[in-house]
Amino acid sequence: MLYLIAYDLENDSIRQRIAKRLLATGLERIQYSLFIGPLSDTQYAETTEWLQAQVKKDKKHSLLNIPLHNDMLTAIEHFATEPLDWEYLAGNKLTMFF
Repeated sequence: MLYLIAYDLENDSIRQRIAKRLLATGLERIQYSLFIGPLSDTQYAETTEWLQAQVKKDKKHSLLNIPLHNDMLTAIEHFATEPLDWEYLAGNKLTMFF
């Protein structure tokens, strides 16, 4: 399943720790505090548990974890100088190295 994760955290170190973890999990940063990408059920469970523990450390925190179905991608509008590769973000386009 594809997930959209957004956060608003006051604590810089927690915010940086979360960003690094989300990137390491394979999510792509599409805005400063907005990440998107596919997660397996196991990855989702582990990531959600870890995120909950992290945001509890911040006095002022907000974190959204929104599941997106692949068919919803056609309805998303994104305006930027560089378009997003939705097929890649959804996990439908893979890269093979030789």
